[in-house]
Formats: sequence, C-alpha cells, structure tokens
Amino acid sequence: MKAFATAVFVASLSVGGYVDAADQSGAKEETKKAGEATKDAGKATGRAAKEAGKTTGQASEEAGRTTGQAAKKAGKATGSAAKQAGQATAKAAKKGASKVKKVFTGDK
Repeated sequence: MKAFATAVFVASLSVGGYVDAADQSGAKEETKKAGEATKDAGKATGRAAKEAGKTTGQASEEAGRTTGQAAKKAGKATGSAAKQAGQATAKAAKKGASKVKKVFTGDK
C-alpha cells in the first residue's frame, strides 16, 4: 500500500508538471501575441505620424507660396504707387517752376 501511495503521489506530481508546462506555454503564446500587437500598433502610429508630417509639410509649402504671391503683389502695388507719386511730384515741381519763372520774368 505504501508503494501504491508513493506511485500515486509521484504520478500526481508528474501530471501537475505537465499542467504547469502547458500553462507556461499558453502564457508565452499570449505574451508573444501581445508583443506582436504592440509592434503592429507602433508601426501604425509611425505611419500616421509620417502622414501627418507630410500633410503639415504640404500645408506649410502652400502657405509659403500664398505668402510669396501676396508679397509679390504688394511689391508691385507699392512700386506702382511710388511711380505715380514720383510722376505727380515731378509734374507739381515743373508747374511750380513755371509759376516762379512767370513771377521773375513777368510773363503771364
């Protein structure tokens, strides 16, 4: 009877060992799956960040172009206004000089 009890005890230890090994194997698989899911999520985050950066870059480029065009137009308008102001000043100076000449020469 003692030998039978020992055999049952040893057998129960062996079965318990297999159960533990199976549990460990399952835990390893779950850990591996979780790691793969984390890796995939990281890749997805990287792709999303890359796309967001690309979109931001394109928007910045477009804004730069628009700003450049606006500056060019403003420059042209300023140049045109300066030209007109210069012409008006020259015309006024000429007219003023003519009046001064009339005063000194007595011409009407």
